[in-house]
Amino acid sequence: MSIRASRTNIVLRPDPSRVFFRPFDLMSQERITRIVARVTALERSEAEQEARIMLDRFMERHVKLEGFLLRRFEEVRDHVITDRPLNGWQKLLVGAYFTLEYSLEAAALFNPSIVLSGSIRTFAGHAAICAESTCDR
Repeated sequence: MSIRASRTNIVLRPDPSRVFFRPFDLMSQERITRIVARVTALERSEAEQEARIMLDRFMERHVKLEGFLLRRFEEVRDHVITDRPLNGWQKLLVGAYFTLEYSLEAAALFNPSIVLSGSIRTFAGHAAICAESTCDR
């Protein structure tokens, strides 16, 4: 069966004011420990640089982001395996690795669904939309 597709003039544009952050939860305690270890292994200056980049990208869209990231850090604090005290930048960066940005509109657009149009059924594919993460690199 072939499906005919035609281009329309409809353009979907993102609205960054309609996104929010939420916890990025991992079920594996081992994975949480590995992520925290990688972030805390960064030099302090490198962690500060990465945290500043992250904040520059997200602060305009989110109120109280720093407080949320610090709370996320506190939730995974038990996985910190260094005796060296972490500075504020490192805590923010750890918290960021356990936070994701979420868009309801994007979730609605890319959620798997079946659409019936006359006698033609089409399947809309699934895509995960979240903040960039380097957790598994």
